[in-house]
Amino acid sequence: MKRRLFLTIFLSVLAAFLIGMLVTGVVFYRIAGQEEIGRVVLGTLFPSACVLTIAFILSFVLANRISENILKPINRLDVSCPLERDTYPELAPLVQKINEQNKELYGKMTEIKEEHEKQDRMRRDFTANVSHELKTPLTSISGYAEIIRDGIAREEDVPRFAGKIYDEANRLVVLVGDILRLSRIEDREIEVVWEDIELRELCRATAEMLSEPAAKHNVTITVEGEEKHINGVEQIVGEIIYNLIDNAIKYNRDGGSVTVRTGEDGNGRVTLSVSDTGIGIPKADLPRIFERFYRVDKSHSKEVGGTGLGLSIVKHGASFHGASVDVKSEVGSGTTVTVHF
Repeated sequence: MKRRLFLTIFLSVLAAFLIGMLVTGVVFYRIAGQEEIGRVVLGTLFPSACVLTIAFILSFVLANRISENILKPINRLDVSCPLERDTYPELAPLVQKINEQNKELYGKMTEIKEEHEKQDRMRRDFTANVSHELKTPLTSISGYAEIIRDGIAREEDVPRFAGKIYDEANRLVVLVGDILRLSRIEDREIEVVWEDIELRELCRATAEMLSEPAAKHNVTITVEGEEKHINGVEQIVGEIIYNLIDNAIKYNRDGGSVTVRTGEDGNGRVTLSVSDTGIGIPKADLPRIFERFYRVDKSHSKEVGGTGLGLSIVKHGASFHGASVDVKSEVGSGTTVTVHF
């Protein structure tokens, strides 16, 4: 920038000197006439060369001085704190723009840092929770197997202990499966085929799949609403519906009900809502229910089973489809989870 500015000023000043000399020559020509001019030119060749040299040097010095004076306030400008330095009034809009961009950049950097810290904290919590969730059934399996191996168990107790080992092994299989599914959805590594999905029909098929555990908990499932189509991945949408209904069954009361409804919200988005008449969720726990392994009622969760990953799968499956999830709940009255596609 300095080189271009210097060259511009230098040429401008030099041009001014040359134009001045040219004007002087024309005026002299008009006054003295052609013959006189010829004698003067011949007699002033050396002085003219000296004058041109002096004009060139003066142009160089003046251009250098002027360019330095112009650039000094600009070079002194601190882009990290542009308002702390005085500069030309003409540069005020630029300085203000730099300051606004700095604020926006610092804000985004702060957001990225906070998000990084949040993700790091969630990763540590996830590792700790996975370790705990895996250790519990493995300890149980190891304990029962050791009793059988050492012949401590009575013969009539062996089938019961084997059943416990089988149940805990199944719990491990389900847990590992949920972790793998969640990881594939989150990392978008799953092979997907986007297709037209009739949501109400898929809800009915999923409800039928869960009819046995519903009957075991004495819970009735009802699917209602309009026929709605979405463009999505049937496997992932099916997992969203499955986990929502499964949770609604597990955390329901005896003789309760689950209502699955398809429809449309006020913004024209297709909705899937699952309502239950269960235990509900305290307001303090609502912000955390989509965290991996988070359980509102840990004692009740132990009774009903599950891995604590169901709502995490729902959240990431919805995010995969660009959908949002909201939850309304009242302790003792039930919960409604709505997915907006």
